[in-house]
Amino acid sequence: MSADRPERGFFRGAELTRFALLAGVMIAGWAWFLNRPTPPAAGTLAPGTTTVGAQKAAPPLKPDTGPEFADLRDDTRLSFRDNAAYIALLERVRSKTPAALAAEARSDILFTHLRDNPKGHRGVPVHIVGTALRILSYEVEKSISPSGRMYEAWVVTPDSQKYPYLCVFDEAPPGLPIGPNVHERIAFNGYFLKWMAYVGGDKGRIAPMLVGRIGWDANAARTAEAPPFSATRTPWFALGIGLLLLYGIARWFGQMRRLSNLLPSARSRRRTLDRPRERSPEPPLPPEQVGQWLANLEAGKIPPDDEPS
Repeated sequence: MSADRPERGFFRGAELTRFALLAGVMIAGWAWFLNRPTPPAAGTLAPGTTTVGAQKAAPPLKPDTGPEFADLRDDTRLSFRDNAAYIALLERVRSKTPAALAAEARSDILFTHLRDNPKGHRGVPVHIVGTALRILSYEVEKSISPSGRMYEAWVVTPDSQKYPYLCVFDEAPPGLPIGPNVHERIAFNGYFLKWMAYVGGDKGRIAPMLVGRIGWDANAARTAEAPPFSATRTPWFALGIGLLLLYGIARWFGQMRRLSNLLPSARSRRRTLDRPRERSPEPPLPPEQVGQWLANLEAGKIPPDDEPS
């Protein structure tokens, strides 16, 4: 046995690699848990705007009854007869600062309110917070938007479930993702125009159309509200996974210690293998064979230094 053979201590085989892998997973998981982004609070808009919460005493509804809104028809596509009300709401949005629009937007108006009484909410400012499933951009005439572009965000909220709001705006925050599948957490303050018809999944559908401003923070969490991993359940879920991982590592570590105590160490095995072997004593010769050997020795038939065999 070579004396310079490296000794092997507590870990044997691939145990060290497995332990390092488990420890790395645990450290990465806890780092994510402690530094995970949190979704913005309900009512939070982009920096520089205000936060709109639940109103204790909701003021009476004041729908817009101007001549621009007289010819509006719900459950139809946007048409020429809707242009007057549409442009009037766009100009109304541009005439207000984001903070002023957020201050007057009502958070007590739900999806069902707009559906049950669309005429009673015509031109009323509404505040929603939800997840934009898609955000699209398209060119328009300068008479509609000075920039020549308009944007629309299809937003689902807890009260609308899988049915989206159609939120139209002409100013997008820098860096706002544009595409058919974005899942961005946003807030929106806008005036209700009408229930607009559209085609979704080869099927005719309708959505409440709001004209206003979007609020989006690039540093906020970009997570959709999808059960079962809600904002309140995720920390407890991550904590449970971390505790289970710690329990698994502790139990595996204990088994390794017991196994190490039962097996001989590398040093003791080396001492045993390097110890010189002693020759076992040979069994004595029978008396007859010893006598024959002595007789042959006296007769000179064998050398004196030969041993009997």
